[in-house]
This record gives sequence, C-alpha cells and structure tokens, in this order.
Amino acid sequence: MLFSDVEQSTRLLTRLGRAYEQALDSYRLAQRAAWAGFGGVEMGTEGDSFFVVFSTAEDAVGAAVQAQVALGGLEWPNDEQVRVRMGIHTGTPRVHGLDYVGLDVHRAARIAAAAHGGQVVVSDATAKLVAGRLPAGVSLRDLGTHRLKDLDALEHVYQLVIPGLPVDFPPLKSLGTSASLPVTTTPLLGRHTEMTDLVSLLADPQVRLVTLTGPGGSGKTRLSIAAARQVAEQFPDGVCFASLAAFTNPGLIWSTIGDVLGLPSDRRAPPAFFESVAPLSALFVLDNLEQMDGAAAAVDQLLHATTEIVVLATSRRPLNLAGEHQYAVLPLALPTEDTPEAAEASAAVRLFVDRARAVRPSFALTPSNAADVSEICRHLDGLPLAIELAAARTNVLGPRALLLRLEQALDLRGSDVDRPARHTSLRATIDWSYRLLNAQQRLLFRHLGVFASGADLEALAAVHADEAGRGTQLIDLVADLVDASLVTVTEDDDGEPRFAMLETVRSFAVEELAQAGELADVRRRHAAHYVQVAERLEARRVLTTPAQVQRGGRLFDVERNNFREALTWASAPGGDAGNSAGSNRNLGLALLSSVAWIWKHVDLDEIRHWLEACLKNPHGGQTAALGRCLADYAETLELQGELLDGRDAARRSVEILRRLGDSELPNALAALGDLEGALGDRIAGRRAMEDSVLRARELADSFFLGDVLARLALLDIDEENWEHALELLHEAVGVSRSYGSDYMAIRANHNIAFVLRKTGRAKEAHELMSAQLQQSLSLESTLNLALFAEDYSAVVAEAGFPRWTPVLLGAADAELEQRGVARDRWQEAPIADAHAAARPTMTPTEWTDAYQRGHSMTIREALESAIAATTAPDD
Repeated sequence: MLFSDVEQSTRLLTRLGRAYEQALDSYRLAQRAAWAGFGGVEMGTEGDSFFVVFSTAEDAVGAAVQAQVALGGLEWPNDEQVRVRMGIHTGTPRVHGLDYVGLDVHRAARIAAAAHGGQVVVSDATAKLVAGRLPAGVSLRDLGTHRLKDLDALEHVYQLVIPGLPVDFPPLKSLGTSASLPVTTTPLLGRHTEMTDLVSLLADPQVRLVTLTGPGGSGKTRLSIAAARQVAEQFPDGVCFASLAAFTNPGLIWSTIGDVLGLPSDRRAPPAFFESVAPLSALFVLDNLEQMDGAAAAVDQLLHATTEIVVLATSRRPLNLAGEHQYAVLPLALPTEDTPEAAEASAAVRLFVDRARAVRPSFALTPSNAADVSEICRHLDGLPLAIELAAARTNVLGPRALLLRLEQALDLRGSDVDRPARHTSLRATIDWSYRLLNAQQRLLFRHLGVFASGADLEALAAVHADEAGRGTQLIDLVADLVDASLVTVTEDDDGEPRFAMLETVRSFAVEELAQAGELADVRRRHAAHYVQVAERLEARRVLTTPAQVQRGGRLFDVERNNFREALTWASAPGGDAGNSAGSNRNLGLALLSSVAWIWKHVDLDEIRHWLEACLKNPHGGQTAALGRCLADYAETLELQGELLDGRDAARRSVEILRRLGDSELPNALAALGDLEGALGDRIAGRRAMEDSVLRARELADSFFLGDVLARLALLDIDEENWEHALELLHEAVGVSRSYGSDYMAIRANHNIAFVLRKTGRAKEAHELMSAQLQQSLSLESTLNLALFAEDYSAVVAEAGFPRWTPVLLGAADAELEQRGVARDRWQEAPIADAHAAARPTMTPTEWTDAYQRGHSMTIREALESAIAATTAPDD
C-alpha cells in the first residue's frame, strides 16, 4: 500500500493561481506512469493525494523511486518546486466492496503523513521484504521507532535513499519520539476548559508565545503535553519537547533542542542553531524554565530569529516578554458539597481516587468517606502534586486518619507572606510529608536534594553525613522515603537501585539544606564524590576491552547531570560560606581533568563551556588539575580549529605541569607539539614532541609513552622519514601492548599501515589495516573511526577496491560534520592519496553517488561494509 500527496499544496495553490492546474496535471501524469509501470492499482485519488496498491513490496518501492525521480526532473510553473511525500506499508487489509479497509491501511496513511516533501518512508514490514532487492543505487536509512497518530504500537520506519535526490530531511512528524512528545502514564483529569483555551491560543496565527504559569506541582507539564498533542497536526514540522528541569544555564537550551531535533553538534549553538531551525514551522514545548536566569532573553532571541516557530513554555513565573500570552494553570476543581455525587464530579477527588487505587487497589469512594476525601482535597487546594503525595499515604492511612494528620501539619498559611497562596499550599504539602519523617529520614531527604540526576547507594553514603545512616540502615532509610512518595527508585543496567526526586520536591530539599546550614558542606561532599567517580572514568580511558568502553560510556551518561551540578557549584564566583572559591574551583578542575577525555567525544561545545567556566575563575593556585585542564582545553580548541588560542593554553599547561613535575606533562607537551606543528613551526613542534617522549620514558609511563611515540612518528611521516617513523611506531605498539592497551596499539598500527602504503607495500597495508579495523569497531569512539575511515579509503583504493573510497570519505565527512570537529591536518595526505588513486577509475556521477551513499551511513556501517567487501573470505 502506497500513499502520496503534495506537501503544503494549499500554499502552492495560493502562489500559482490558475497555473496550479498545469502543475497538478504534470504531477498526476508522472505519478500514474510510475504506478502503471509496476502494476499499481489506484484505490483512491482525491485532489493531489493517491492511494495505490501493488502485488509486491518491490513493485511499490520501484514505483515510488521512479515517481520521485520523474518529479525531480520536471519543470514547474513559475520556477516553483512540487515536493511529494510518500509512505509505503505491507500488510493484510480487508476487502470491503471495491476498497481496502483495516488498521494496515491506516498505518500506511500515517507513515506517509509523517514524511516530508520529497521523502519516501517505508514500514519495517516493507523494509524486511525489499532488503537486498532494492533498485540499483537505492538504499535504506534507519529512522528509528516512532509513535504515529492514533496508533498505539511504535512503528520502526526507514527512508529510501535515492541517488540524485535529496537525502536529508527534518525529523519525522510523529508522536512520542525525538522531535515530539513524551508518553504520559496518568490521565489528564478536569482540564477540559484549559485544553479548549490552549488549543484556541495555539491555533491563532498571531500568537507565538504561550507561557503556562503556576506553582510547582500544578500540572503545567502534563497540560502542555496534552495541548501540544492536540494541535500537533497544525505544525508541518511537528512538535519538539525539551525538558530543561536539570539545567540552569540558558545557553544549554539550544543544545537540548538540537539534541531532540537531531542537529549536528556544530549546529547546536547560535548563530548556526538559528539557521537550522529558521525554516521550521513547528511547536517548541520548553518545559521548566523557572530555574534559568536569562531564560526569557533566550526565548526572545529564538522568536526573533524565526518566523513560524511557536513556543509553549512552562514556568512558575511568567517570562514577561512582549507578545507573551500568560496562562495560569489553576488548581483542579473542588467539590462544592460533601455528598458522594459532588465528590465524584470533582476533578480533584477523581485524581485522589485514581492515585489511591494505584497503591491500594481496593480503595473506593463511598458515602462514608466522600466528605473526608473532599475535605482532604480542599486542604490541598486542588494541587495535583499535593493530592498525589497525600493519596500515596492511603496505603497505610484511611481518609479519616489521613485528614486528621493533614490538619495538624498543614497550618502554615501566612508564614511565607511573600509567596503566592498556591505555592504556600504546595510547600505545606511537601513539608507535611517531610515532617512525618523521623530525624534520620529527614537528614537523608535533605541530602538527596543535592543530586541532579539521582544517586546510587555509594553516592548517598558518600554525601550522607549521619554515620548511623550508612550500610544496611541507609537502604532502610531511603526505602522509607520511597514509600512516602518523596523519592523514586529505578534500576541501573546492573540491577542496582538508583534514587531520585521530582524537581519540585528536590527544590524543597535544597531549601531545607540551606535553612539547616548544611548546604555548603553537602555540596562540597557531592563534588568530592563525583571527582572520585570521574577518576574511575579516567582509569577507563585506556579502552582496553569493549566492556570497559561500554561501562565507561554508561557511567558518564548516567552521571552527567551530577557532573554538571558539581561544576556549576565549583565554577560559581565567590564560594559557599566557609569555603573559598579557590578550593571549589580546584574540585571542579579535578573533576574536569578526569572526564574531559570522554566528554570531548560526546559534546565538544559543552566540555569547552565547562573548561572555560572553571579556568576563568581567578581563585585557586596553579595546581596539577589546572595544568591538565589547560591541556584538555588546548586539544578542544585544536579540534575546533582555534589553533592560536590552543597553543597559548598548551604553553601554560606545559609551564605549570613542568614546574610541578606532574605525570601528565608528556600529554601536555604532545598537545603543544601538535599545535606548534599545525601552526607551521615544525622545529618547535618536534622539540616539544621529543621532550614529551623523554619525559614519558623518565616517568616509566607506558600509557603516555605509547601515545607520544606514535605522535612523534607523525612528524617523521610528515617529513617522509619512513624508516624512523616505522621504528617509533613499532616501539609504540610494543609499549602499548605491554601496558595492556589495545586501543593505543591499534592507533599505532594504523599509522604503520600508512607508512607501508606510502613505501609501495599496498597489500601489506591493506591486510594490517583490515585486521586493526575489525578490533577498532569494538573499541573506538566514532570520532576516531572517522579518522580510520579516511586512512582506509586510501588503502582500499591502492589495494584494488577504489569504489569503496568515496563511500568511506562520505561517511567520515558526515561524522565530522555531526560532531562539529575540524579535520586533523595529518589526514590531508591520506585523503589526497585516496582521491588520486580512486577518482580516475570512476565517472563524476559514480563518485558522487558513492559519496552520498557513504554520507547517509553511520561510520560503523560504512567501515563494516567496506571490510566485508574488500577482504577475501580466506584472509
């Protein structure tokens, strides 16, 4: 089943006027010729849309390819462009009269509706049937799983990559995936009026900013998701939901949205970010802005840089921007009487009953408890979070007992005169749950507030001050907090528990920490613990086994928000009471010096932000951590092409680490050598690199020695001192293997393959490179795999497989573009060799097609395919 239609045909009709009929005729002729050529049968045609069925999946795909190619070659009136989106699904529809009906028909239609003009999207069922039998040059790009409108099950979809036609499109217009909305697990109760108002506001073309305001726990996020889902079809480029609760830096808004939209890392900061999103007609849901100073300015900047993006924001306070439509999310409706009928009509009571049944399935609203439940909801002012916290206590307390305790604990009105009444009520609700805890439970509750993305038991033990609350009793205490619905628990990949708080509850805990005079000490212990976590990550930088790589990456992902929290504290000017800003900064530098190596592979812009934040802090002495961070900063700047500033940072690093006699001096010297050479001073570059080798030998540091020997060999390669380069590289391989670092040995062997190829030993180079790449795929970051792909592109060209050269180069370029990384200067030679060996064997069109095919593949896919195709079975 194939569905197709013209993207934004109404706008096209408006622009073309009567010429639209000519365009429509041309479009229909091209489409119908393609359908007929593959035995397609039209089941329905309306305006510019088609519903066509085929006997086989291959016929449907072939027809779609032919139709898109034909449309791409047509000339349209007034130099317009007619873009047609298509969706294909294979299933078993039911016959109804002269038509097909059933869920599979709807699935095919929804797949087409999620696509963009010029794009062909196919279902997983179709992709499996056509795999290996696609038209010449056509390939499949995995678009992942998506939740399509009105369909409960997730759909795994693919895009047809057609030679000569566009291959890059915005994210699919789908629900519940990247660029769309999270799936909610609880019903939205009592918000019919609010939904009507918000849908009307978001449908108004004059409205570009709506801010849902209200206290934490009033249901702003839940309401924003429901409203966005209701209006999603009004936005051609869909909905982007960005949860910003974990951030305080408004600059991270762009990288968060960019991550949701799948933008390359070099497009996740202004002005490139605005260039990427400017063409979009989309709804951006920005959730939890209240903790960000400067959030209003960031949203204002976004609105002024675009014309068709609408922002739906949630915040405890308005942004106070021109054109902003503030919408207060009021409490849920309360019962007007104490009768069961009035209680059942109240959204607040319905929410209480729903949440009470979640912890006590037998709970029911009855004539005997309706008045008590109604009074509980009144005391809680109808605030959803407050009601949920109270309802959780019905696992041990009935409504009457719960009401008695609620009345005793909630009488806090008027104590916070500067706070809105609803905020006071929510504070009272959380405070009530807090006051029900004993002293040890309260202490642990306060300490949990310092964790930005939850904590495991080890972290809790490190931060928790009460010696009596460690070990087995610590588990009991945190279990009590889970039972009180103040803390949530999940399991990590190893089955170990991880504990977290709702953001509103966490804010309350942090305020309690401050009032108790504990905040400075707890933040320091938090940062000190995550320095230790970072040091464990640093120990994995050797990347000896795939398991180490995977565990290191998972640990970094899980704890990244806690790293951010510690770094925010450490880089803040001034310092906490009782602690100097210098000592805070030194903890931040110690943390960064251990995680920068992995952060650089994940997000160069963000690690640069944190390095600069800590390095700019004027307090603290010239420590080893400062020197190490300066070396990391130098390498980061080099990767981003800022060589002069990078060299300055490297020189400062060398000066500090040399004076301190630090063990990482070889790394700083190697960074300086790279930058001196990149800036054209080969003599200074060699001097620094040779000094790096000497220092590594003196320190008997096999890890750094293997690395710097390989880097020094690059200077000999650059000067075509082949024999000395091989000598250094073979020593690097031996040193690295003695240290147990397959990672370093592989990198050195790759450079040996380069020398072999340059000295006329292409077959040996191919054999060595192929063997090393097989190991690299299980050990390497994708950033380093891009470098290896460039090397391999020259190897396969000279070994007799030139048609794989542009594929590898295309995949490498795509990876570097996505990462926002400048190409290493050492790669210019293998790339030039690859072009020289492969281009003469191919026509320009063949080269371009192969390059585009590689550009659409992941770096791993390209390398795996090239190895399989260029390595004989008996090798």
